[in-house]
Amino acid sequence: MKMTAARIAADLVAPFSSAVRGALGVGFTSGPCGACFESEDAGANMLAQISASIREVPPSPVPVPGGEYPHLRKKSATRVLVVDDEPLVRWSIAETLGAHGCDIVEAPDAQGALVAILDSAHRPDAVLLDLKLPDSDDLSLLASVRHLLPAVPVILMTAFGTPEVFEEARRLGVFTVLDKPFDLDELDRLVERALDTPRPT
Repeated sequence: MKMTAARIAADLVAPFSSAVRGALGVGFTSGPCGACFESEDAGANMLAQISASIREVPPSPVPVPGGEYPHLRKKSATRVLVVDDEPLVRWSIAETLGAHGCDIVEAPDAQGALVAILDSAHRPDAVLLDLKLPDSDDLSLLASVRHLLPAVPVILMTAFGTPEVFEEARRLGVFTVLDKPFDLDELDRLVERALDTPRPT
C-alpha cells in the first residue's frame, strides 16, 4: 500500500487527533485504514512540520572508566529504601550508604514504604526496614514487602528482637536481622552481601 504524505502524517499524530484539529486548522477524519487528513496538501504540510522539528542529536561520547561521567554512574547506582520513623536513624543510614554511591529513598512509616515500593519507576534494589513503626509494629509490613518484591533483599532493624521475631522474620525471607544500635561502618558491606546473595523469586 502506497504511504502518502497525508497518510504518514496522520499516523504520526493520530493519538492526538482531537487536539491537533483546532491547532492545525485542517480536517481530520477516520478512513478505512485509520485516521486521515481530509486533503493531501494538509497532510504534506503537517509531515514537513514534523520533519522540521526533528533535530540531529550527536552521539554521546563513550564513558571513560575512572569517572568523568558521574551522571551515568548514578543512573545504575544501587537504590536502597530506608524505612524508619526516627529521622536521625534515616539520616545516618542515608549518609553512610550515600557515601558509597547508593541512591537513598526514605520512608518514615509503613504507608510511605508501600508508596515507594509501588513506584515502578523507582523501585529499590534493597530495603532496610525497622520493625516498630507508627502504623506497623509487627512483621506484617515485612510480609507485604517480601510479597511485592520477592527478589529484593530486606534487612530488618529492631531494638525489640526476640527469638520468635527472628525465627518468623527468617521464615518470611528476610536477609538478616540487625539489632539496634548497630555499626554503621559495616552497613555498606552488609548491603553488598545482600545484593550478591541469590534469592528465590
